[in-house]
Amino acid sequence: MSDAPTQSVRVHIISPIAAHAPVELIVDPATTLHELLARLLRQGNAPAGADWAFRVGTTVLQLTDTIRAVAEKFGSAALVGGTLQLFLFDRTSLAPAPGSFAPPGAPAQPPPPRSAPRAPAAEEEEMDFDDEVEAAPRSMEVVKHKRKARARHADEADGAGATRKPATERRATVRYYTRMNPDRMFPLLVILSQAEIAEIVKAKVKQAVSEAFKVEEGSAVEVEPVLPGCDCYPPRHTLATDAKDAITETFWVVPRVLGRVHGARVLIRQGDRVLADVPLDVKVAKQTLAIACGLLSLAAPYMTMGLKSLKLDYESQKADGFPLYQQAGNWVAENLRPEWLGLGFFGLAFVLYLWMRPRRRDVFWDIQPAKP
Repeated sequence: MSDAPTQSVRVHIISPIAAHAPVELIVDPATTLHELLARLLRQGNAPAGADWAFRVGTTVLQLTDTIRAVAEKFGSAALVGGTLQLFLFDRTSLAPAPGSFAPPGAPAQPPPPRSAPRAPAAEEEEMDFDDEVEAAPRSMEVVKHKRKARARHADEADGAGATRKPATERRATVRYYTRMNPDRMFPLLVILSQAEIAEIVKAKVKQAVSEAFKVEEGSAVEVEPVLPGCDCYPPRHTLATDAKDAITETFWVVPRVLGRVHGARVLIRQGDRVLADVPLDVKVAKQTLAIACGLLSLAAPYMTMGLKSLKLDYESQKADGFPLYQQAGNWVAENLRPEWLGLGFFGLAFVLYLWMRPRRRDVFWDIQPAKP
C-alpha cells in the first residue's frame, strides 16, 4: 500500500450547453491543473473543444499551477472539509464572477428553485454566475441576446447623444538656429497657431512651417523634436489646442556632433497619428577662428621675446635706423594703390562700427501674425 500523499478535489464544471454534477477526484498534490484538465477530458467529464480554465473564487488560475500550490495559496478560502474546491469554466462564453461557492465552514445549502425565464432587456444586468451554473442549458442564448441589446443601445447612444467638439485648423511653426556650436544650449521654439507667423530677421535663425492640419479643439497633441546627435530638453511635450490663437513651447538643444544634422525635424502627433512633420536645416560647427585668436593671445608674449632676440622689435630697429620698417614702407608705397588703402580703412571702420554699435533686442521670441 502506497504512503504517497493525496488531496481530495471537487471540480464544479460550468458549461453553457449542459449542466454537470461536481466531480470528486483523489489526486497527487504535485499534479498540475493542466494534467487535471486532461484527466477530466479523458474521462468525459468535460466536453472537448472549449477553452477551459480553473478558478478559485474570482481568481483565474494558471494551468501550470500545482494542486499543492493552489491549496497553500488560498488555504481555507478554497478548502471545504479538507476538499479543494475548483471551478472549471469556458473562457469564450462565461466569465468568472464572485460568489461561486459558500465561504468555508458554511453549511451546504440546497440549490434554489429554478425561476421562470424573464424577458431580456437592454438595461438588465447579466446573469449572476451562480444562475448560469443552475440554468446552463438556457444561459447561453439569454447572454447572447443581452449582449446584442447592449451593443445596439451603445450604438444608438453614440449616434444620438454623443457630442464632439468641432475640429479646428492649426499649423506648426518652428523657429531655430541653423548653425550651432557643440556643447552649447540653443533655443528651439514651436508655435501652434491658426494664422501664419511672421518670420523674423536675425542672423543664423530660420523658420519652418508645416502644412495646415485639423485637430479637435481642446484635445492634446504631442510635440517631439528629432535631432540625431543632439540632446533636447524636454525630449517631448504635450500641448492643448485651446481657444488661444498661438500656443508656444520652448525646447533647448545641446549639439554633441559636428557637421550637418541629418534627418532633423519636429513631429506633431496625436496618439499614433502624425499630424505634421516639419524638416529642419541644422549644422553644427566649431568656433575655430575664436580658438585660433585665443591661442595667439597666449603666444604673443613669446613672439615678442623672439623678435627681440632677432633684433626685429621696435627698440632694436630704432637703434639701427628702422631699416626693416623702411623696406616695408617702401614696398607698400610702391605696390599698394591709394584706392586699395582707402577701401581697407573703410572696411575696418565698418567692422568697428558693427562691433561697437548698441546691441539690439533679441527678436527670437517675437511672435507676430504674418501680413496677408
